[in-house]
Amino acid sequence: VRIVCWWSTRCGSSLKAADVDHAYLQAMLGGPPIYILLPKELWPPEWNQMNLQAPVLQLRRAIYGLKRSGFDWQRHANAILVKRLWSPVKDVAEGLFSKKANGQTLLLAIYVDDLLASGNKDELDRELEILRNPIV
Repeated sequence: VRIVCWWSTRCGSSLKAADVDHAYLQAMLGGPPIYILLPKELWPPEWNQMNLQAPVLQLRRAIYGLKRSGFDWQRHANAILVKRLWSPVKDVAEGLFSKKANGQTLLLAIYVDDLLASGNKDELDRELEILRNPIV
């Protein structure tokens, strides 16, 4: 995050922040299966008619509160950014990406479910709009 802020002051670039809506729920849950017992108050009406006693559900998506959900979300976001031609800057920090757009360098950092990006205002607006559909 500091690098993106530094980049914006060094180059006179724009700095934009965004919160990713329901970030963890966008990611598929990795690792061994996790099962939950849904409280009766949250059962769909048809379950009550089926005389179920304690239905168990397998989680398919990452949810807030699971230790590995952050990793699953990060993996999901990384895949989308790489697909959109953003390059990870692994030597510097996890969750930091760069992209050249019309000769302008853009930087983007992911921190939990927030994005912080810096670069030429027009190029940054264009790139963030492209990312809006699958991520933000």
